[in-house]
Amino acid sequence: MKKYFLKNCFIVFVVSVAISSCTSLRAVNNFSSVVSTGLSKFEEIPNSFTQHCLDRCVSENVRKMEIKRAADCDCSNYQKADSVTLLIYLSIRGYFDGLTDISDNDLAHYKLDALSSSLTAGSFGDIKIDQQQADAYKMVSTILLDAVTGNYRKNKIKKYVEQANQPIQVLLNKFQFILQKNLEGELNFKKEKLYAFYRELLLNDALNDYEKEKAATEYYQALSMFNQQQERIDLFAGSLQNIAEGHQKIYDNRNKMTAKELSDSLIIYQSAISNVVSQFNKLKN
Repeated sequence: MKKYFLKNCFIVFVVSVAISSCTSLRAVNNFSSVVSTGLSKFEEIPNSFTQHCLDRCVSENVRKMEIKRAADCDCSNYQKADSVTLLIYLSIRGYFDGLTDISDNDLAHYKLDALSSSLTAGSFGDIKIDQQQADAYKMVSTILLDAVTGNYRKNKIKKYVEQANQPIQVLLNKFQFILQKNLEGELNFKKEKLYAFYRELLLNDALNDYEKEKAATEYYQALSMFNQQQERIDLFAGSLQNIAEGHQKIYDNRNKMTAKELSDSLIIYQSAISNVVSQFNKLKN
């Protein structure tokens, strides 16, 4: 009887641990899934460094009243800035897609095609990449490769999160800086040029009151559009901080997390990211 009792207790213990583990993984899976959805909104931001370059070039031609068969804009540096930004986005998105799949015990469909390019230190238009950021990108790419080839299947979440936390924090920080400083900086430049153009236009005595009123209306419509674009970028960039803090929470609790503690901690960040997605979508309409 005692032997039977001990056997049953052992079974109950094993099942309890399994359930707790599954619940913990479910919390990680839910968080990383919400993060991936939130990150995908980057692809819906219409602004890019290249587009800002083209707009600036066209505006200059309009100001000079020049008509050309082609805008003839040299935007190569801006294209490099877009390429670097895209690489950073893809590495972060790839990592959280991988975290979602590992926590669901499924990496069969995962693809690494997006990370076939390397990121090197240097200046790329408005963006400067230092060696720490280049190394972080390389580390995340290596972690993803190991995950897909099966090196993470035994230790799974703990090892994956443990090795990725530092580089993913570096990349999230850089991504946020690019959006809020570099990309929004281009929008601020546009707004200043817009203001200068319409101020000069309204001072033109050749325009009648109707034409001046129309010009003022056009100015405020364009200003409203730029402000909305900045708000969308701000919303998205702000969500990166929630993602970073949520991942740090998983990392900090990688050795001692319980199902409830993990779920309670991550739900705050999940809610914040989901709220950003909702606000972001509303600004599209």
